Parts: sequence; C-alpha cells; structure tokens
Amino acid sequence: MKNTHKKIVSVSLLTLLTFTFNACGGGGSGGSSGSQNITAIDVECTTPATINNYIKLESGDTISIASGNPTIVTYHDSNGTKRVCLDASSSGSANILR
Repeated sequence: MKNTHKKIVSVSLLTLLTFTFNACGGGGSGGSSGSQNITAIDVECTTPATINNYIKLESGDTISIASGNPTIVTYHDSNGTKRVCLDASSSGSANILR
C-alpha cells in the first residue's frame, strides 16, 4: 500500500511539472520564424466611435506601452471582433505585438 501511494504521488508530481513547463510556452517567438510584428496603435478614438476604422486585434496579440501613460480603448462588436484605439486625451504611445 505504501509503495502504491509513493507511485501515485510521483506520477502526480511529474504530471504537474509537465503541465507547468508546457504552459510556459518556451519563449516568445509567436511563430516559426521567431520574429515579432509590431504595429503602432496610432488611430485615435473618435466621438461618435468609428469602430471600423480602429485597429483589429487578433488572437494572441499583446498590447505593450511604448512610452508615457497611454489609454487604449477596446471595442467588441457583435461578431466578437475586437478593435483598439488610442484615447487622444492621454499621453504616450502603445503597440500591438504579434
């Protein structure tokens, strides 16, 4: 019984470690080429919002602050498409990393 318990604990720990290391992803290449596209969020938000003119986000995109303290506004349409714009009253700049 003691031996079986040790095996169960060992297998459980090994499984947990495997999931943990796989979840880390092994770097930030984002693709097979190892390069990352940087798109400036340079479209200012408007009133009324012209969502179709804003920058479309794709799955896996990350927003990164380039300078200052920018405010990025995110919109979701009824189809689940996400778009972003830069609040003109904020200062700074940001990028989308793909």
